[in-house]
Amino acid sequence: MPRTPPTPDAHAPACAHAEADLDDLDDLDATVLRPRSYGLEGPDGGVSPVTSSGIVVGRRPAGGRSSTALRASGAVLSLDDPTRRSSREHAHVWADDAGAVWADDLHSANGTTVEPREGGSVALEPGRPHRLRSGDALVVGDHRLTVVRLPAGAP
Repeated sequence: MPRTPPTPDAHAPACAHAEADLDDLDDLDATVLRPRSYGLEGPDGGVSPVTSSGIVVGRRPAGGRSSTALRASGAVLSLDDPTRRSSREHAHVWADDAGAVWADDLHSANGTTVEPREGGSVALEPGRPHRLRSGDALVVGDHRLTVVRLPAGAP
């Protein structure tokens, strides 16, 4: 026996598929949206994943001890810096819950600069996080760290 469409209800949603048959749900493809994952690519081509606990970027003596709570909670990206233009704890880079990447200058002696992929440069003000996008470069001392998108499934 053929099915007859339901009679429109004045209180029902105006959407044409609001009355979808539950048996048809098996035929639907589901897309799961996950936050994008990003990393910082150094001059040597190595990539450090950016996580919610973040990365402290700067120079530190080999075997040096952690001097901040940030270092204790996240990763450290130690820069080889013979000119000593980067501070021991120069900048903090982290991802928020939505996957956006942020950078903050940690009151470094020589400052932190962002070079957006579109061109120009922005000097970071300590204590005022700046959102980074894929292709932007974070300049710490003599080092340029580029924000890159990681493949799906990366940390």
